[in-house]
Amino acid sequence: MKGNQIFLDISEVHEFSKRFPYITEVCEKRNIDWQHDNIPVRPGAHFSMGGVETNLHGETNIPGLYAVGEVACTYVHGANRLASNSLLEGIVFATRLADHLLSQTPAKNMAMNLVIQQMNKNVTLPERYQLKEKMTALVGISRSEISLSKMLKWLEQVQPVNEFPLYFYKYTKKQIELQHMLLVAELVTKAARERTESRGAHYRSDFPEREEQWREKRIYHQLINQGVGV
Repeated sequence: MKGNQIFLDISEVHEFSKRFPYITEVCEKRNIDWQHDNIPVRPGAHFSMGGVETNLHGETNIPGLYAVGEVACTYVHGANRLASNSLLEGIVFATRLADHLLSQTPAKNMAMNLVIQQMNKNVTLPERYQLKEKMTALVGISRSEISLSKMLKWLEQVQPVNEFPLYFYKYTKKQIELQHMLLVAELVTKAARERTESRGAHYRSDFPEREEQWREKRIYHQLINQGVGV
């Protein structure tokens, strides 16, 4: 019930530390005596649901860009996505995409369509753990106008994520990955703020009920051409 602490009783689980080494490690790091005490339970965000819309072959609306697995939105899952759905997408749609690519004529000079520019200013990126902590705290299981606004304000301060394309010649691989993570964080936060209802895994504490006007409505973000030839 709301407001009550929930615990996990593992007294009947034999060889718990061998069967669940990660949980054991987490408990020991937090000074939880898992051998004698019940393990406290708290909600956690499993993963984000894929938002890149594709067809049945993994193709997006951008030529040469494909998406498969958890990043893809293939419409085989609903608002509440289960682990079995992502397994289905990883197996079925990965195979479909592979077969589709093998049947196509290799594209020529595809990379020439992407204009990569040099950046003339230095940008200090946040640490990855900082982004993870902020997203968990402000855009996690329970969201609100206040928390989502705080997240967008933080994103504006740490990195102008709307400056695209990424400037690959100036960044390391880890920095490029973090740039993408910041961009995804911005898109998720903006969409969550715009959707003023609760539905599936999207829960707004200030809008706890489903609203009929949001039924079967999706939020799309499209990058405005800033030198990217796609």
